[in-house]
Amino acid sequence: MYGSIIPVKVFFVKERVTISVDDKVIKLVDSLVGKNNLTNRSQAIESVLLNHFSASGQLKAVILAGKRPSQESIKETLAHLEKIGVSELVIAGGKNNEAVFSIVEANQNYSKKATFLKENMNLGTAGAIKSAENMLHGTFFVIYSDINYSLDLNVMLGSHYSSKKSVTMAVTIPGKKSDLVDKIRVSGNSVASFEYRSKAPTKIQNAGIFIFEPKALDYFPTKGTLEDDVLPQMAQAGEVGMFLFDTNWKHTGLNK
Repeated sequence: MYGSIIPVKVFFVKERVTISVDDKVIKLVDSLVGKNNLTNRSQAIESVLLNHFSASGQLKAVILAGKRPSQESIKETLAHLEKIGVSELVIAGGKNNEAVFSIVEANQNYSKKATFLKENMNLGTAGAIKSAENMLHGTFFVIYSDINYSLDLNVMLGSHYSSKKSVTMAVTIPGKKSDLVDKIRVSGNSVASFEYRSKAPTKIQNAGIFIFEPKALDYFPTKGTLEDDVLPQMAQAGEVGMFLFDTNWKHTGLNK
């Protein structure tokens, strides 16, 4: 038996700061409270700042095409990224990234803001991201093209900035035992160890959604995978934060 799912509440440490703000600005901030799941003034200010940095072009995303890209998944991801203001895309990974081209080119927001990297040989997920290093100078998302999910990326981004880790990995608890492939040990809000294709997988699994800082690219080989060559080493170094969510998630290409 797979067993029951135990709800887990994750807390993120935030730094308290004191600022002086004009009364007019405070009124504008307070007008946001109660909208878009913003329950207080602090959340409203944080949301405005995150949206500012997104709109200023500092946020990019890498979509990893992989072996079995899903059209539905790609369209879903584009909608998520557009919602939080990601300005540019990099499409990389595998020989099948042509399957992603028409979908991205048909998107009004990203048709002229996407770079497609063609691989002459299989570089692996880490190698594909490493090949885009000269385009990734700020915080960036990495999302697999064969997952369906319901996740507020803006909330994940806020927890990433609060954690001050080099990478935040979204983790979830799949509903199917066949989806258990990772052995992930956690300590607080950090991933203490990561093992892919483990014989003793844990219930918490890698969801295929990441937020990286550019310095994390120092861990990336020119050929290799995130699961085998990057995440285990970064977890051991204490550089991996986690973002646990329990909403919809499905890895469409895992068991094909």
